[in-house]
Amino acid sequence: MFTEPCPPNSKSSVTSVSETWAAPWYANPRLAITYSQCSLQNPPADLSFPPLYQAANLQKHLTATGQPPLVVFNRSASRAEPLRALGAVVAASLADVSHRADVVFTCLSNDAAVLETYEQLLEDTVEGKVFLEQSTVSSDTTAKVAEMARKKGATLLGSPIMGPPASAVSAQLVIILAGGTVEIRDRISPYLVPILGRALIPLGNDERDASKLKLTGNFFISSMVEMLAEGLTLGEAAVSAYPFPVSDLDPYVNPTNLAHDPPGLGQHNVQKLINAVFAGTPLVPYAERMVSESYDIDLAAGERAQFSISGAKKDVSHILNLAKNHGAKLPISEVIFEHLQQAGEEKGDIDFSGIVGVLRKDAGLPFNLKKK
Repeated sequence: MFTEPCPPNSKSSVTSVSETWAAPWYANPRLAITYSQCSLQNPPADLSFPPLYQAANLQKHLTATGQPPLVVFNRSASRAEPLRALGAVVAASLADVSHRADVVFTCLSNDAAVLETYEQLLEDTVEGKVFLEQSTVSSDTTAKVAEMARKKGATLLGSPIMGPPASAVSAQLVIILAGGTVEIRDRISPYLVPILGRALIPLGNDERDASKLKLTGNFFISSMVEMLAEGLTLGEAAVSAYPFPVSDLDPYVNPTNLAHDPPGLGQHNVQKLINAVFAGTPLVPYAERMVSESYDIDLAAGERAQFSISGAKKDVSHILNLAKNHGAKLPISEVIFEHLQQAGEEKGDIDFSGIVGVLRKDAGLPFNLKKK
């Protein structure tokens, strides 16, 4: 839920094109990141949060290439300490971010947080500066903050990211870019790939298109999770007992092995199929979350979901609104939203993959198959 920039591979690659820019800072811009969780509340304390991995990669690059350190901001200054330890500068406020930096990346938890943050970022003089908004929000929200920036003489680009936490660690994210002018997008692109990601999808001058493409991508992800939940539940519901005593299977089956290789179908065999046929795809880790039931985190102990029910509901709601606004029908997203609602009512704000429990209950199975 956050994002950041990434400079080119070398200083010379920046200055070689600086002559084409009116603003002198483009030769060696100062970069900044501001991030939050839930309207700037409860940010993570360590580098387990994907945006912090991105920021860490960026700061390491800035240090290696002798560029000015990254400016970071979080309402709780202590939360930025892992980045300070890498050489980043911790800003005192959002206004301080705008004052210090030329290029500002933001990645926030929801639309309200984006609007709140940009009201403060744009209070100072920001003429000529560039903002990259990487949150998953509605295209209307992206357009609104872009217009706010234009009125202050700044440029806002829509630049959402796609990829799991591991992709943030290894700079393998897919990054979308839209808005501004061709010149600005070309100048910013080296800060995105390869420092933060492996692929850039450039769009046109309308920053709203970046949000629309990100929501389309999240449609595929959310639909995949629903498909897995249904398939794993089907496999578990289709378990059939042997019509004769296990002892009658000898000498063909050793009963002592049944605990390790249970008879019948079951979700464990569906998972084996997924691992074999869809190796290397997101289906594998999501299936593991469902089978292992790691989605059922201890909220009271402060455990964090990889992708929470509330976050998924926000995204699916935006997806449905996007479809409605353009005359498209997404029946699977309507089902997903209902399952998210039910999972949240049953278990609270657990991981998105917990919707499998709703499917299980509909099939006459318990929400969790494992006893805790």
